Amino acid sequence: MIILHELGHAINGEDGCEIYNSTFSSHCKEEWNANSFMIKELAQEYASCTGCDVEDINFMNFLQKNKLSYLCDEIKKIIKGIA
Repeated sequence: MIILHELGHAINGEDGCEIYNSTFSSHCKEEWNANSFMIKELAQEYASCTGCDVEDINFMNFLQKNKLSYLCDEIKKIIKGIA
């Protein structure tokens, strides 16, 4: 999971510490974007392994399998592209 998170930083075009450390809001936004990337990738993998569509994921099982502590509603928003 950590690799997916860090890959999210790279794919989102984040280039290092300067922006990350500039303001608290910039830091939070970059972390949110990296976490969103990670969750979307994990959701695709979960859907593939379980044979269901991403829209049909059982979020509680998804959270438990991936040992995620996010709120279920936030995971749903990220996976469904709302957030």
